[in-house]
Amino acid sequence: AVTWTTEVPFTAPVSLALREAEVVERDGLLLARTADGWRGSASYALALDAWTGERPAWSTQTDRFVIARDVAIYTSEKEMVGHDLETGRRLWRVAPGAAYVIGSPEVLLAESMGQLYRLDPYTGRTQWSAQIRMVYTDLIIRDNHLILYQGAQTIFPELGTTTADYADAWLAGIDLTTGRELWHTRTPAPVLDVMVATDLLVTRMYEPTDPD
Repeated sequence: AVTWTTEVPFTAPVSLALREAEVVERDGLLLARTADGWRGSASYALALDAWTGERPAWSTQTDRFVIARDVAIYTSEKEMVGHDLETGRRLWRVAPGAAYVIGSPEVLLAESMGQLYRLDPYTGRTQWSAQIRMVYTDLIIRDNHLILYQGAQTIFPELGTTTADYADAWLAGIDLTTGRELWHTRTPAPVLDVMVATDLLVTRMYEPTDPD
């Protein structure tokens, strides 16, 4: 039997999330996850009360949010806001907004104007900041490490990569506890993917000039 029905806003992020149909149930909520979250990070487009189908008041202010620990965080042009996921209570509000926010079960990161910040998800306070030397393609959060790389996410055999064929493709590791860069190394070809094992990184690369 149908317990409830609800109408949801048909924004681009919500449309993408519903098309992929990955829904997580947590803290009495149904959370529709978007398909564009980086690995180690999760981005959500919709939150519904699991018992009533109603949208929590805080979720009507945004169509994209992340979750770190048990806090939902979203940004606008003016501010960044954190809400307790279970109660909906606003925990903090900081300015300025418009930062790109990255959330994981343990970590909240924000990027703005070439600066990367680690924030306390319960207070919004900055724990550390680090200058990112170059534009990166993707990042991976794993334990106490943040792996960044510049490369390509998709390849087209006739055209090469979806981004420029970087001559200085690289990988870098950052200590999530301090924000200190641990290492930085160049790769001979654009990076497609990085797989993280215990004390080991396996990197797949694509050579656009090699027909094979």
